[in-house]
Amino acid sequence: MFPRNILREDAARTTYNIWPSRSCAFITVILVLLFDVHLCHSHSYEDHISDVSYTKEGDINLGALIPLHLYDSSSQSCGVLRDLGSLKRVEAMVYAIDQINSDSTVLPNVNIGFEIRDTCSNTAAALGESLNFVPSHASETCCMGDPCPEKKPVVGVVGAQRSSSSRQAAILFGLYHMPQVSFLSTSDELSNAKTFPYFLRVVGPDSFQVTAMIDIILHYKWKYISFLNSDDTYGKSAQQKFTALAAENDICVGITRTISLVADEGDFDDVMEELLDLQETKHATVVILFVQLEMVQNIFSAASRMNATRSFIWIGGDGWGNYGEDATKGNEEVAVGSFTVIPSSETLPDFHSYFRSLTPAASDNPWLPEFLKYYGACNDSDVCENATPRAIDSNVTSHETLVMDAVYAFAYALDSMCRAKCGDSVNDCAACFGVSAEFDRDELVDQLLNTSFESLANGRVSFTKNGDASGRYSIRNFQKFEDGYKFVDVGEWNDDVTSETVIGQLVPWYVEVDDATGAPISVCSLPCEPGERRHVIPDNPCCWECIKCQPFEIVINNNTECLACLDLENGTYGMPNEDFTACLDIELRSNSWAAAIITISVLLILFAIVITSLYVYHREKALIKASSRELSYVMFVGIFLAYVTALLFGVFRLTSGICVMHRLGPPIATSLIYVSLAMKTIRLYRIFRASMKSVKRPHFISPYFQVALSVTITLIPTAWVIIWMVADAQPHVTEELPQGHMRYLQITCILSKGETIRVMVWNIFIVLVCCTFAFLTRKLPENYNETKFITFCSFCSLVVLLAFSSTYFTVGDAYYRSGYSSLGLIVNATVTLLCLYAAKIYAIYFVKSDNHRALRMTSRSRSIASSFTYPQTSITDANGRRNSGIVPESSAGYDSGVHPEKSSGVASSVSHGSSTHQDTIREEDEDKYIKEHPSVSGSTKHPIPPVRRKKTDNMPTENDKNSNIKQSTSDADENDGEDRRSVDTEF
Repeated sequence: MFPRNILREDAARTTYNIWPSRSCAFITVILVLLFDVHLCHSHSYEDHISDVSYTKEGDINLGALIPLHLYDSSSQSCGVLRDLGSLKRVEAMVYAIDQINSDSTVLPNVNIGFEIRDTCSNTAAALGESLNFVPSHASETCCMGDPCPEKKPVVGVVGAQRSSSSRQAAILFGLYHMPQVSFLSTSDELSNAKTFPYFLRVVGPDSFQVTAMIDIILHYKWKYISFLNSDDTYGKSAQQKFTALAAENDICVGITRTISLVADEGDFDDVMEELLDLQETKHATVVILFVQLEMVQNIFSAASRMNATRSFIWIGGDGWGNYGEDATKGNEEVAVGSFTVIPSSETLPDFHSYFRSLTPAASDNPWLPEFLKYYGACNDSDVCENATPRAIDSNVTSHETLVMDAVYAFAYALDSMCRAKCGDSVNDCAACFGVSAEFDRDELVDQLLNTSFESLANGRVSFTKNGDASGRYSIRNFQKFEDGYKFVDVGEWNDDVTSETVIGQLVPWYVEVDDATGAPISVCSLPCEPGERRHVIPDNPCCWECIKCQPFEIVINNNTECLACLDLENGTYGMPNEDFTACLDIELRSNSWAAAIITISVLLILFAIVITSLYVYHREKALIKASSRELSYVMFVGIFLAYVTALLFGVFRLTSGICVMHRLGPPIATSLIYVSLAMKTIRLYRIFRASMKSVKRPHFISPYFQVALSVTITLIPTAWVIIWMVADAQPHVTEELPQGHMRYLQITCILSKGETIRVMVWNIFIVLVCCTFAFLTRKLPENYNETKFITFCSFCSLVVLLAFSSTYFTVGDAYYRSGYSSLGLIVNATVTLLCLYAAKIYAIYFVKSDNHRALRMTSRSRSIASSFTYPQTSITDANGRRNSGIVPESSAGYDSGVHPEKSSGVASSVSHGSSTHQDTIREEDEDKYIKEHPSVSGSTKHPIPPVRRKKTDNMPTENDKNSNIKQSTSDADENDGEDRRSVDTEF
């Protein structure tokens, strides 16, 4: 047995826990006394609250508090009738008592009577009616001397229905040790056995009801909920329980509002405006309504005024769910799709037959004629005498069987009390324990707590030590049909079995549905896409921002963290699955171009070694000397570096050192090649540009200066690449997934796009400089035909750079980018090697010596030279032999590398063999000639006689210009300070 008397003694000791309840009890006692005095001296109570009761005397009487009318606050009296279910609950108590009285196995020889009172759905009225069940302390009189009617005392009370009414009654009954069993009061507050030691109920507390709602929310994966509750015990206790359970299940409450019992229309409009704003910004669709019938009707009306039809999914408790369609009348389009969680109670066919056969003529129920008239079963008193509720009744449960369970609980407890006192074979319980004002109600409470029986319709009924029954709930959904709207049972919840929601059928939705889940959504933030993690907003775990993980990472820890599937140090290579929730083992895939790139690079390195070796071997050949050997050596270094860098691009196992070469190699190699090539073209351009004005040798054209300048300029891209590596990103190996999430992994060196763009812009700039000056020097005369090869090489390199640069940025896969970079370096280096050096080596071995001049002279320069008129000269060498003929002036010394004033053992004299040059040259012509030929005028030992011209020649002849050009050509061919033979001697 549950010793409820121990709880009562403990409650008396722990005064600090029950002080609020004792205060309420004290206040209630004062109100009761004042109420008694008021009733004794005034008859106004009958005018406001009806004193009608349904009474039948018995050996043992049970009281009942059942609401049959709604309360009219304006008149402070009972108003209109409630639904027909209220009448069915009254008749259910009468039916259950009749069944018990006719059963000889329960309370033998005891006739149970009843007294049923109407609470008018009002707390104050329920408290007033409860006074009728309190045992009188006066033996003979009531109401200060008035005689009291003789009647058997009430040993227990069934009811009330509302939690607030039951609470007030329980406080009063606790003062008189009156047992109370409610059939629909579900407030968690009533589970406190210390505060309400004489209160029991055949339904579960709201904590079970709230748990069932939480399970519905979890079933449909709703995460962001609004909660509205009434400002009473029923609503506030449910709010506390829901808030705690929601936090345990990662459900967030967007709006929590406690609505006053005296709220007006404007208050409800404000609440609806908040709900609509939250739905628009946070996708909050689900709203919990823990309110009573009158308040839910006001909420639905406010939603209708704001055009919020079919906008929300309402989930209600038994406070308004027990009333079925009455709660949604007039606002069906607002409420359609709602869920209600109500105590589970089955119907009893025998009772329905009994109820539908009732007539006012055969029944003592004082409210039966009123209901029949109100709901249209009859029109006048004569007809109503024989009218029945059959035409107005429905098969929808009104929880009438719960009333029967409460009555049977008292019957079985009284029977157990009788048998415990007089033995199991007792045949007269009335004589055994007697029934009087001194009836031991404390023992009756203890027997109630230990009662367990099989209900007529609802299965096993038992109580916990707190007086609660197990939680069994029906889940109903408000749906639209062709003939109207009605609630349909769609599921059940039972804490005795699985303590989880079972939705037994598909539910039609009347709001927007998510395609992925097939149900509406109610969230603060939409789910992140696969491969994105949630960055949760502080203090609100249901609201977050979606941040994309790396392509090779999965999402873990409830989608809040990213985890890489790669561990290069341990040689573990993995890849996310399609939804980025697990790592799949994959094999490392090398560059598909690697083998081809490595093979081509090695072969070209060998070819470059051969060309370089032959170039160095034949470095004294005139054809090699004329190609700026020092700058050529620098270009060979750049060509080798380009091939080596391309070779490293194809390496499979990358390291940080190789990544350094990947970043430094391309800019250095390209700069060494094309800066040196630019130096050659600029040098040629300056020399031949200056030759058109003067034969004075230009400054800064020596080979060593050109090499130093080339290396210095090459340091510019090298420096900024190094600075970029230090400041922005250290060279290291990174992993890249190809586009389209193919099932392979690419290992590559990390390269900054900004750095790559800068290097490519620099390379294109240098090649453009080469192209510009190669174009300007494309028509060099006679012995410098190499400009054709330089022009071809420069423009080919420009095309390659532009083609491979654009392709580099348009491909997404790393191995394609590395492949294009490698091919670009290989093609540029090979074009330079073939055009500028392989052709010379070929000429040395396969072109006859007499044809070497063809490689260095253009047809145009030869035609110009043939049109010039050279002076007749005779040269006497050291052996006394004379060679007369037409010799270019440059051949006399400068072009051969031997200056006249520096010659030893050689005497030269010039005689003018033509009669046209025998005339005396004017002094100004001689001065002009000497001025234009400084090499001649500078010879002090062997001055060259001036050439006499015709008096009509006032300008330098073509011979003089040709001499300047030839001398400039000699400067262009000169690479160092060594003595060189004349071009005529070389060929």
